[in-house]
Amino acid sequence: MAVLTQERLKELLHYDPETGVFRWLVDIRNGEHRARILVKAGDIAGYRGGGRNSRTEYVSIRIERRLYGAHRLAWLYVKGEWPPLIDHRDLDGTNNRFLNLRLSDKSSNAANTSPPRNNTSGVKGVYFDRNRNRWVAEIWHQNKKYRMGRHRSLEGAAARELFGEFARAA
Repeated sequence: MAVLTQERLKELLHYDPETGVFRWLVDIRNGEHRARILVKAGDIAGYRGGGRNSRTEYVSIRIERRLYGAHRLAWLYVKGEWPPLIDHRDLDGTNNRFLNLRLSDKSSNAANTSPPRNNTSGVKGVYFDRNRNRWVAEIWHQNKKYRMGRHRSLEGAAARELFGEFARAA
């Protein structure tokens, strides 16, 4: 199966960078002799579904029997290249407005996440050590653990120094 190109993508779909919505430019047919129309030109493309992270939903679009993330297609549509990894600035995997998308690496993408479900402090990378009666701040960045010490208050976590624009404390 050939790799989807920007040219082929633009033959099949129209992408609006302001809304993040893809629309079909052609009818998609199926069945015997391709008589049955599955999707009409002008219809919104894709569906919402769970991503690899079950807490996040993404928009997926099936093109020529292959499933693609709409955020990756948006990057291909605008930039003409396949992105290695895309981050949604606002954490909404269904918001595919181009200004909400940015190139990322695994570490930066992980920095732009909500705190885990079992987080009791409300701040990512901070937990309460009952034995020492202190808040402990530690963060993983670029496969290295940074320990920022024990603190009497939650104010000890300084994630922005490590993660820059990708930092998300809560």
